[in-house]
Amino acid sequence: MIDRRLAYKEYCVDDRCLIQLKKNHIEKIRLWRNAQITVLRQKKSVLPEEQKRWYANMLMDKNQVLFALLKIAPSGRAPLLIGYCGLVHINWIKKRGEISFIVNPFRAERHNLYKQDFLSGLWLLSKYAFEKQRLKEIFTETYSFRKRHIRILEEFGMKYKRKAIKSYYCNSKYYDSYFHKLNSKDWKKIKNIRY
Repeated sequence: MIDRRLAYKEYCVDDRCLIQLKKNHIEKIRLWRNAQITVLRQKKSVLPEEQKRWYANMLMDKNQVLFALLKIAPSGRAPLLIGYCGLVHINWIKKRGEISFIVNPFRAERHNLYKQDFLSGLWLLSKYAFEKQRLKEIFTETYSFRKRHIRILEEFGMKYKRKAIKSYYCNSKYYDSYFHKLNSKDWKKIKNIRY
């Protein structure tokens, strides 16, 4: 059974932390998802009522868990919601799950900011997946036009697994999908690395 509880500051690296996704986060996330639809499997814009149903379903689904990604502000200001990430399509028999990750489009468009957000998110999700949920593998699917995203996955330590040829259609063109994975043994080798 999935454990969604996170102790305060248990899942932080540098100035980024994961907390349980809350209802007051979902409208921002809906807008971010709609603004970045080409990098998601989502085929159309999500309406507010659909987002509310998505959130309610996510809370009940034992095969997925999503977290808010926060940036801790200096001098006691409130933390800033910068994205969300989690594990979806968890197979408890095979002990594997797929990474889901998205940040505010402003941050996604800025290479160094996105890289730090993504590396931190990957590290935090890996810690959660391997140390709290005891999964054996996490994986991700990325469309071939997201070259920067793929470089960050590989820099983090995820290994290329396979390619699905022309599996994604967007803007009148077909793209390949690249699959990367990280297993629990590889996590033990990289978990003390800071980016």
